Amino acid sequence: MIPMKYAPYFFFLLCLACLFAIAPASCAKEPITPIAVLEENEDIPPDTTPTPVSAPAKDGKWTNLIYFTGVGCPHCSRTDPVVLRDRVRKGDVMVFEYEIYRDNVNGPLLMEYNKVYGARLAVPQIIVAPGNAGIVSGDTPLLRSLETLIKIHKGNDVMLSTGMVSFDELSFVKLPYKPKIWFKNRLASREDSSSLQNESIKHFLLEGTLPEGCVAEKKAYGQISGSRVHFKAACRYNGWVLMYD
Repeated sequence: MIPMKYAPYFFFLLCLACLFAIAPASCAKEPITPIAVLEENEDIPPDTTPTPVSAPAKDGKWTNLIYFTGVGCPHCSRTDPVVLRDRVRKGDVMVFEYEIYRDNVNGPLLMEYNKVYGARLAVPQIIVAPGNAGIVSGDTPLLRSLETLIKIHKGNDVMLSTGMVSFDELSFVKLPYKPKIWFKNRLASREDSSSLQNESIKHFLLEGTLPEGCVAEKKAYGQISGSRVHFKAACRYNGWVLMYD
């Protein structure tokens, strides 16, 4: 037992220890303290050769990835071109991207995944299934494990912070915040988080069918860290921007 006369000093030292323990997170620039994961392994330059568009697998199944990134993050500049520009065009992966540096409205979602699944407060990060094997953060680990994740989780449910749901049953209305959904040579970017559009966006992603009343949009590119992914055309539809080749 600590004598009463030393109690104030003990309390001060305890507070000081706690302060040092949380200092790295509290110094992050973003309000939810996401960080770019540093890697000490050797560099693996991403393949910048555009991948030809191909159809999904014959059984119609693909892998759903939740991808947290940040425009301006140097580590994301290594993974974004691979995940968002090249890999999706093979047709066997759909990426639900949540950018948290510029669209900081998406920040709280990373906190939700952290609370529910133990995801790190870090970018870049892929979440494809519960457990350590289905959550990968950091540029080098992500690039090394991407193909394996896509292969072994083919046909998986979409891993929302509220639970797993099949793509067929997924309501885009209930998708939180402002996702960008990449599939093949298409991108559906939600700019209004209150949008009630659902099936029309699904049809666009899966079939390339534009909803009636989609108004032509000059901006036909998706911003990624360190670059852009350009499309041939784009249109705006009730809170979404739809881009396609």
